[in-house]
Amino acid sequence: MTSSSSPLENRRKRGRQDVGAGKTEDLSSFPPTEPSREARIAWNDDFPRNFFVCDKIGEGSFGTVWTARRLHREGGKQRGRHGGDSRGEEERDQELVALKRINPTCSPSRILNEFNQMRTLGGGGHNVIEVQGVARTPGGVFALVMPFFEHDDFRQVMKTLTLSGVAVYLKSLLTALAHVHAEGVIHRDVKPRNFMYSARTGQGYLIDFGLAEPAEKWRSRSAALAKHRDKRAARGGKHNHAHQRHPTQTTSRTTGDQGKRPSSSSSSSSNRIAPGAAEVNASDRAAPALDREKGDRAKLLRKAERGGTTGFRAPEILWHCRDQEPAVDVWSAGVILLCLLSRRYPVFPSADTDEMALVQIAQLLGGSEELVKAARGSGRCHITEFPSSQLQQQRGGGGGGNSRWGSDGGRSSRLEELCAPLLCDGAAAACSEEEVNARADALELLKGMLKVDPRERLSAKDALVHPFVAEA
Repeated sequence: MTSSSSPLENRRKRGRQDVGAGKTEDLSSFPPTEPSREARIAWNDDFPRNFFVCDKIGEGSFGTVWTARRLHREGGKQRGRHGGDSRGEEERDQELVALKRINPTCSPSRILNEFNQMRTLGGGGHNVIEVQGVARTPGGVFALVMPFFEHDDFRQVMKTLTLSGVAVYLKSLLTALAHVHAEGVIHRDVKPRNFMYSARTGQGYLIDFGLAEPAEKWRSRSAALAKHRDKRAARGGKHNHAHQRHPTQTTSRTTGDQGKRPSSSSSSSSNRIAPGAAEVNASDRAAPALDREKGDRAKLLRKAERGGTTGFRAPEILWHCRDQEPAVDVWSAGVILLCLLSRRYPVFPSADTDEMALVQIAQLLGGSEELVKAARGSGRCHITEFPSSQLQQQRGGGGGGNSRWGSDGGRSSRLEELCAPLLCDGAAAACSEEEVNARADALELLKGMLKVDPRERLSAKDALVHPFVAEA
């Protein structure tokens, strides 16, 4: 009587066939630990056959990440970025790696973009994870091969880090961002889950470049948008000039279009629109005509991507600014710093809409005035003035010391109260002068990274030389 082979045994047999040309190896004790049932089920066509999959360690919008061990390396050798590898073949084959299995629904261009970004930016001591290669499964699904890095859960890190430990964490993250930005790339999804950090070693790695894009791409979009705005304004000027030369035609056209135009009373009925909104809305009345144009130019005018994750998106993303810079990553890093100082994660409640997310930011910063001013500078003058009642509701109704966001004082007092769990009280006798200075430096850096106007926000390079992290 012949018994059927288990999935584990079948996998080991395939591994023995794949190792070398005509060579066999005893893999009966490989790997050292038995993989999970979930991993065994996923073996068939979901992973490259020259990897022994162990366990799932992460999951995101574009794929899942698994630990795995190599069963075979081409030619029996591994050559690193800077030369050969002198380790024995058995030791190399036991190396633990991370496999990011890309979701089949992801477009090939997105996969290629992430691979190219990681290949260009990774390694070299810049705290960006490198990609060792890309593999294709029997089922046609791609997987990125990366070094495995043992890291801590962010919630555990947040609960245990001291103020000096926060400085080390932030320095590691800013080092990665400064390198990425120096290479002209915006990560666009900075969050705790995309920065692996080990509190024991003080080392961290920025990962997941699925949404990363060159900054120049955004600048070219902005330049093209400005060009089309100029053309639209020129067409509008000619149209108005024609009206002045032919008053009879103007009268008849006005009469015929009267039912299609918004009345002046309706445009002034709301007092919640920021000053300057009327002019923008008037010039945007030609937008439907532009939207009917075919080709990439019309698509460009409507394009304002919303990269990032809820709670970590910069204000300019929330108000759909088309001219986005690396400053969006610095804002996200500032929110991570706020999480660490306040020991709250997530620090912002879940928001169903971008408008509610802006309300949360406005409440944290003491009002919507700064947001409105920054939006005007970005050409988005239609941002709404948030009523005080809505901000009060976001605080939890009371607005007192028991509210989620703290007292009703200015911006500094809000941030100070929110960060009270970690920052030392300067009035306390046990607080040294060094701790008082570190506390002040942390708050100053936090406010610099959370400037709502991206033009005033600190860059990652500037933040690295700030006293709070410079000597960490």
